Amino acid sequence: MNIERTPFGSSFFEVYKFVKFVIKQATYKYNFLVHNVDMFNMEEKRKILGNNIANYRKQKQISQNELAELVDVSREHIAKVETARRNMSMNLFFNISSALNVPEYKFFIFEEI
Repeated sequence: MNIERTPFGSSFFEVYKFVKFVIKQATYKYNFLVHNVDMFNMEEKRKILGNNIANYRKQKQISQNELAELVDVSREHIAKVETARRNMSMNLFFNISSALNVPEYKFFIFEEI
């Protein structure tokens, strides 16, 4: 059986398998890094958003219970949103903004905590 060899001494099939393996590994590492960075950034943004909600709530001297009643959710739900342990819907976000009388954009000023 005559196997064609590359200039490196390996068969084309061996080189093909090696290149395919390298591309697969590079793609895996790229996806891992990109997705973890995005998730990290999203997690940080959720923490800052929750912190901003808590700060505006405290500035208005409103308790978590009072805010929860105003927006029709439980106090535990508000606590989890403020500590980034729970996502919130857009409706809840707009209701919180309205209840605190704070423009929506102010919650998205992402400064370090």
